[in-house]
Amino acid sequence: MLETLASAQKRRAKIYGEMLGWSFTCDADHVSAPQKTHRAAMAAIAQCLQRSSLRPEQIDHIHPHGTSTRLNDQAEAEMITTLFPHRPWVSGSKGATGHSLGASGIISAAFTLMMLKSQTLFPCVGLKNAAFDLNFVRQSQAQFLETALCLSFGFGGQNGAIAYEKCRCQNKSDDDLLN
Repeated sequence: MLETLASAQKRRAKIYGEMLGWSFTCDADHVSAPQKTHRAAMAAIAQCLQRSSLRPEQIDHIHPHGTSTRLNDQAEAEMITTLFPHRPWVSGSKGATGHSLGASGIISAAFTLMMLKSQTLFPCVGLKNAAFDLNFVRQSQAQFLETALCLSFGFGGQNGAIAYEKCRCQNKSDDDLLN
């Protein structure tokens, strides 16, 4: 659920993280293939970071769209390598969940927020031999995470990026929530 911090605290909700910024673009270049220059997708990421007041090197983890298709994964790997030379952790969830089409963005957001809350990276399930030189998470591991970027790319040239940060607010304990 997306709500203001004041509303969540009033409800005494368990808070998983904070959305810092977002951006969506559309290149309308091809019905199913990514734009060859990646211009519109990279613009979505850059605008998301700008709205979030984050620099690329402040991103600790990237949850890629990660469809396991040659063209899409290659385009995404090129963008990550270009925009994030500090090599943040990269792990996606589609190896575990499959591609849920329209629901994939919200599932990716949920996993990203769960990682920030638990300070645990989940692995790229099923990844055996990486085709790209990214800092892939191979096994679940504890990791200090402040920020994460969640990417989504869809048919018709849809490009989305959302930046999250670990909640700096006071979370109520589970025991407090039960009382």
